[in-house]
Amino acid sequence: KNFCFYLIKYHQNILYDIDKSSNISPVPSEQMTSSGAYMLSAMNTLLNMNEENVNDYQSGSPNYSENTNTVPLSQFSTPRPILSASAILRNDANNFSVNIDTDQTNILKLIFEQGIETNAYLKRLDGRMDRLEQTIKNMSGTQNNNNYAIDNAFLSIFPLKDIDSLKDFDIRITNEPDFKLNVITFITRIGGTDVKNFIKRVLQRIFSNELSSKCSWTGFRNNFRLENILFMSIMKDLAREKFNSSDIDFELHVKDWFRHGSQRFVRDQQNQNKL
Repeated sequence: KNFCFYLIKYHQNILYDIDKSSNISPVPSEQMTSSGAYMLSAMNTLLNMNEENVNDYQSGSPNYSENTNTVPLSQFSTPRPILSASAILRNDANNFSVNIDTDQTNILKLIFEQGIETNAYLKRLDGRMDRLEQTIKNMSGTQNNNNYAIDNAFLSIFPLKDIDSLKDFDIRITNEPDFKLNVITFITRIGGTDVKNFIKRVLQRIFSNELSSKCSWTGFRNNFRLENILFMSIMKDLAREKFNSSDIDFELHVKDWFRHGSQRFVRDQQNQNKL
């Protein structure tokens, strides 16, 4: 009995010392930090486990009584080991560290994926802005061309009547910026309902029927070759801008118009003879 009594008192003193040294004071849950919560949980666990150990000693033996007979220690229930506060805290801290590392990895992965999506979106947006800027620039250029005054001296050179006039016309487009601007403005003002109508109206104003009978797109049958002159390049760009015309569509309409140049020239001569 004396042995058991002192053993129980020994464990009770340990509990008292731990409780006294822990200085645990009630803290409102809304003000408790994460580290404080883990410390309190660890201490409470330690106290509960030690109390259970004492209870095991007090009630674990069926032969425990107020007699003076000595009871063998082997008849007592084996108490669970007393865990130190530092051991519990280390275990909880390790679990907490693993959780934080996992959360940080997930957050970084999410940020990386969202960064890729944002970059792709910005590239698409940048492309749209470029197209919008080009559209506004084209509209502004068209308005400026419509407001640009063309002098009568420029208009008097049309329609071109021979190959030499055509060559001189293209050389001036290449070397004289103001003359080139006049050409662009003149073509823009002529306009058209579609690409075919636009090509027909412009060529009728620039080329006489006599000159058109001596020209072809590729220079077939010793005709003057048109596909490499700067005027055709300007005309193609305007057709693409205004009617979304493809190169092949533009070329087919130009070839078709010059293919009938000889017929138009013959009709002009016949009409002159009638007069």
